[in-house]
Amino acid sequence: MRNLRAAIRMVLFVTSTLGIYGVWFVLRIFIPNKIYWRQVIFAAWTSAFTRISKMTIEVVGSPPNPPFFLVTNHLSYTDMAAIRAVVKGVFVAKAEVETWPLAGESAATWARSSSTAKPPRHSACR
Repeated sequence: MRNLRAAIRMVLFVTSTLGIYGVWFVLRIFIPNKIYWRQVIFAAWTSAFTRISKMTIEVVGSPPNPPFFLVTNHLSYTDMAAIRAVVKGVFVAKAEVETWPLAGESAATWARSSSTAKPPRHSACR
């Protein structure tokens, strides 16, 4: 019975991920504000993931109100969904996220910054 529940959850997870990802790839052609809608779709995916996995999230304290800058060192793929379920904000990923096995491309899609151009190194020193 336990294996059956795990299989059902895996099918639901894959189906919801492919469905949400498919909707994004079709809609991104037509929508003007891609950054906003990418975050809306990412929030929908994390909500689906946390519900399907029956994730229990315990929050100690209160989440910060925007605007804020939160830096985390998450330990697994599930941490992104847990953090996004609690903290409403924009995710930015470093370039090497795309090299992660399995989830790298999708994680990079949702957390990609608006510009692929790198700022000059000297601008950080000002």
